[in-house]
Amino acid sequence: RYRDTNFLSYFRPDDIKPDTVRRALIGSARFGKPTVLELGELLDWDLCSKVFESVRDGLWGNLLDNSFLESRVFMALVNDEDGHEYLPSEFKDETMAHFQLVLLTTIPDPPDEWTDGFYVLRVA
Repeated sequence: RYRDTNFLSYFRPDDIKPDTVRRALIGSARFGKPTVLELGELLDWDLCSKVFESVRDGLWGNLLDNSFLESRVFMALVNDEDGHEYLPSEFKDETMAHFQLVLLTTIPDPPDEWTDGFYVLRVA
């Protein structure tokens, strides 16, 4: 579950605190790995929006339209306290290309609004 990802569960309140989500996203961009948000059966557009919008206004949209990486929106999430690993020069395009946002659900057939905008993997 936690290997080579930044795994967040909606069911663990500490995981969806704005600073935890912020650190997961910048870490995933920096090190080129997925941020996974476990939602169980709560696949809800507004719920997902609130998790990411609590970090920064417009962040949900930035993640959906890929401007999070392409326009380097993630740099607005980096704080001085994050350290030298998160200086702009440390974010490499080759590594960031592996960033993904994964929404994990137990719903067998997600609604069309989700399947139209996301790549869906079904695991039996």
